[in-house]
Amino acid sequence: EDSSQEYVRQLRSLRILEADKPSTTPHKSWFPAALSSFSFHACATGPAANLLVLIHGLGDSADNFLSFGRRLDLPATSLLAFGGPEALPFDM
Repeated sequence: EDSSQEYVRQLRSLRILEADKPSTTPHKSWFPAALSSFSFHACATGPAANLLVLIHGLGDSADNFLSFGRRLDLPATSLLAFGGPEALPFDM
């Protein structure tokens, strides 16, 4: 089993990818403490067959990436955007 299949298996175990629960909002207790900051958008057209996981880079935010994901307007897709777990240790 490759790492992507393992990741999907773990997400399914968290009940994020269940077709019968299209609007289930993930709870921060489902994730390690470093990933407890996130934004979620449930699929608006019905059951989510897909989950797009977004991870922002330096200087951005989970909310901005969630907005980007919504503009993609992917069918049958819920969005999960994680916030960076730590601030940079210096001023930029």
